[in-house]
Amino acid sequence: MSGGVTSMPAHQPAPPDCLTITDAPDGLSITIYENAVPPFVEAAMERLYQNLYASVLWLKIMGAAERLHTYVVSEGGLPVTILLFRTNGSRVMVVNNVIQICAAEIGRFSKAIFARFGKVGVISFKTIQTDLTHLDFPYQRFNTSENIVLSLPKSADAYVAALGKNTRKNVRYYLNRVKRCFPTFEYKLLERDKIAETQVLDILRLKNNRMLGKPYADTREDAETRRILKLVAARGMVGVITIDGKICAGSIGYRVGNHTFGSVLAHDLRYDGYWIGMLCCFLTICESINLGCEEYHFLWGPDDYKFRMLGVQRDLDNVIVYRSPRQVVLNAGVTCTSMATRCSRLARLRLREAGKPGNRLGKAMATLLQWRLKLRERWSLPAK
Repeated sequence: MSGGVTSMPAHQPAPPDCLTITDAPDGLSITIYENAVPPFVEAAMERLYQNLYASVLWLKIMGAAERLHTYVVSEGGLPVTILLFRTNGSRVMVVNNVIQICAAEIGRFSKAIFARFGKVGVISFKTIQTDLTHLDFPYQRFNTSENIVLSLPKSADAYVAALGKNTRKNVRYYLNRVKRCFPTFEYKLLERDKIAETQVLDILRLKNNRMLGKPYADTREDAETRRILKLVAARGMVGVITIDGKICAGSIGYRVGNHTFGSVLAHDLRYDGYWIGMLCCFLTICESINLGCEEYHFLWGPDDYKFRMLGVQRDLDNVIVYRSPRQVVLNAGVTCTSMATRCSRLARLRLREAGKPGNRLGKAMATLLQWRLKLRERWSLPAK
């Protein structure tokens, strides 16, 4: 793939190190901005992906927005793909995560990067959805995580009707019960500047109490807490259940476009008998529907409640692309690390499956074998 430097459209001001490949296939234009993230990119990425983990905001809050390059594919002057990446010696690492990148786009990006950066031998994609089964370069693809996603219907009534019979029954029963036993029960969904910092800290305290069995250290100096507070201020969507004015359950999530990302769900252990955590999750989903959201992301961890709430698993894979078979050998460390990551993932899946109640050894082993076949590492070498 060859190309020349051309002038950029008015909405894409060209920095000094900017290459446009004008003879890209399918009538597309590929532009690589070196050492720059142009101003139009942040809004364009939100429009394209509606994904927190493929946003400039996420990178800024994580302190990972420096030393980035930008790859833009345009059609008719409008961006249709934007990938942010950084280089480290002979490696390129794409930092867009938890989005779908098709095989054709991986191939197009790899060709452009290998053509532009002569020293690069390896390209890494992390936790992406992909249909990749063939590439013109050697590659590894292996599963590393999952994202449980609920595609939201047009109305809350339609969502309730779609729930399983037992789940729908439990939601109605426990919602009526908690309201009857606690007349001051109230649920609210708050966004951005309507969210008080103390509400976020209260929910984190509930989470910590449940997970660690000890009080939450109420400090804004904790790095993770600071990140959560920044994200809430920018994209926060927080659901709270109060009884007598005190938070007894809450969810912390973030809205990007019409997609909601649920990060924290916690409740007071004293209300275990009222299904109050599940009620908070259910009510937050219903309010997301009322706000016009299209997807609710439960994110990683195949917890049973996510599937009861109609979440569907989307596998997230790592993809490593090598310039040539020689680069596979020269980057043996990358290859071995990838294999170790794959083995670790398989081990966790086996433990998770074996830990399910009621499973007999034979059934567990058969299931583990199915997982192993499903998650086996895929290799492909270009045809000679």
